Amino acid sequence: MDNYNLDQVLKELKELSKENNKLLHDLHRNLWWGRFFGFIRWAVIIGSAVGFYYYFQPVLDGLIGSYQTIIEGVNNLSNF
Repeated sequence: MDNYNLDQVLKELKELSKENNKLLHDLHRNLWWGRFFGFIRWAVIIGSAVGFYYYFQPVLDGLIGSYQTIIEGVNNLSNF
């Protein structure tokens, strides 16, 4: 009778440890994918910012040049 209970307890412990192992593997996999997609997300954000600056740099340079020309014209009018 004692042997039967011991076998039953060992069988339950084995099932619980298998379930626990499966849960730990699932957590590890989810953590890995979360890190992977987090890296991809930040790469897209930083890449978009660099691309935006690279694409619009000529336009921004033109606007800054126009602004400086207007400021110089206003300063020349005030000196007149």
